[in-house]
Amino acid sequence: MIDLATLKEFLNIGDENSDSFLLKVIDMASSKLAGMCNRELNYGTRTDIISGSEESIIYTDNYPVDRILHIKYRGDTGGFTGDVLRGNPMNDNIYLDRTNGMIILLNGYTLPAGEKNIQIKYYAGYTIDAPVNECELPADLKSAAMMIAAEIFLKGFREFPYEYGGRLGLRHYQHILRDGTNESSRIFTYKGEDYSDIINRYKKTRI
Repeated sequence: MIDLATLKEFLNIGDENSDSFLLKVIDMASSKLAGMCNRELNYGTRTDIISGSEESIIYTDNYPVDRILHIKYRGDTGGFTGDVLRGNPMNDNIYLDRTNGMIILLNGYTLPAGEKNIQIKYYAGYTIDAPVNECELPADLKSAAMMIAAEIFLKGFREFPYEYGGRLGLRHYQHILRDGTNESSRIFTYKGEDYSDIINRYKKTRI
């Protein structure tokens, strides 16, 4: 969702000393945001295993959807070897609503009945310069990913100049010097950032 260069610019970091840690922070931020939204958000291949019951309408677990790679069912060997569309072209035999991941099987095709017998493989999620408009990363979701990454970094136990002035969400800072000794302590109190408005727009609502 965000790249290293963009995050470093946001954090005003000009050197490469923290690059490896920042890459981990980006992964942590993406995972946290996905957890908040209860679905995968980064663009990539996804595989759903569902139960069929002769229906012709399916919803993918993740969305927006770029394209469907295959819809298969379990064969006699137990593997997903059967093609629901019987080898016919995908684009001619399904309707795909990319925004919400709804698939409608056309021309009389339905899902064979069974328990966890259907496998759907597809591309879904958000990215920059996406292959279809629906998968283009929204500005508000990108800003949430950036803020979460910055929050993880700036609330981490890292040493850098002007630490107390640069900490994201810092509510209170106290530096205590003990008379007659060389000891001192610093106390940071943070407030949590509120992403609820953005999260509610992208949170998965169906089970």
